[in-house]
Amino acid sequence: MKLLVSVIAISVILVALLGAQFIGVIEADQAMVASLSESASALNFGVTINLTVTVNGGKAPYTYAWYMDNQLVETSPSNQYATNALGVGSHHVYVQVNDSGNNSAKTLTIEFDVLPISSASGSSPPTSEQTTVTPTQAITPSSIAKHVPNYSMMLDASMIAVAALVVVIGVAVYLRTRKGRQ
Repeated sequence: MKLLVSVIAISVILVALLGAQFIGVIEADQAMVASLSESASALNFGVTINLTVTVNGGKAPYTYAWYMDNQLVETSPSNQYATNALGVGSHHVYVQVNDSGNNSAKTLTIEFDVLPISSASGSSPPTSEQTTVTPTQAITPSSIAKHVPNYSMMLDASMIAVAALVVVIGVAVYLRTRKGRQ
């Protein structure tokens, strides 16, 4: 029995020295998925738009690089951005998120419109027939595939061979010890 305990102790020490990867530990990439939402898809000139990024995966803390109309406007640790200083017209926003493990994710681009301030005479709001929604980026199988976690198995052949050898020696010693007692 003491011999068996010694063999197990030596096996544990070898495992610690060689690393635990040989037993088939699966390392999962901490895939990050970032999504962007806005407070309104259309707003009047001078009204503040609030943008928020939600991140799943990765390793905090995160850094957010905010792009408006393909220009970097701010890099910050905040997942929220607000502005009321945009001109009349259509604007496009996306965010590049980086985590502390050097992983990154980019949100889909969203579009919103800044409308001119209405005149005093006013115009009637658009009817449902007049309202159209145009997506800024089509959702395709390839765009979805970019957000699927990537799993990879981290195995080293020499570590597997050493582990197998340790197990075989341990079993052989145990069986020999057990056979000697009978």
